[in-house]
Amino acid sequence: MANNQLDLVKFAEDLIKSAGFDSLAENFQNDMKEQISTEATNRIGMMIVGDMTEEDLRGYNEVLEKNKNNPNSEDVQKFIKQAIPDLPQKILLTLKMYRDEFISVSKAVKK
Repeated sequence: MANNQLDLVKFAEDLIKSAGFDSLAENFQNDMKEQISTEATNRIGMMIVGDMTEEDLRGYNEVLEKNKNNPNSEDVQKFIKQAIPDLPQKILLTLKMYRDEFISVSKAVKK
């Protein structure tokens, strides 16, 4: 997402605050930011692969191999955008679902 690079750290910071964990010690918040960013990345990746046809997946694997498995290369990003034209909306939906789930679970844990 070259031009619209996702700021998953900002997403994580906002999520920590929304869930009410912003009063935790900084080292715990930093660990949570890393975990949230990693989980968000994983969910976006699963959404991308899940939205591709078998033909798209074969092409995706070929592009990944040519780019030494670098998912952030321009060629890989271009392929993904071509395979999933509404990618930005799907990423937003994926992050919203993760956010809602995280907040719901955090409320349950605090009870």
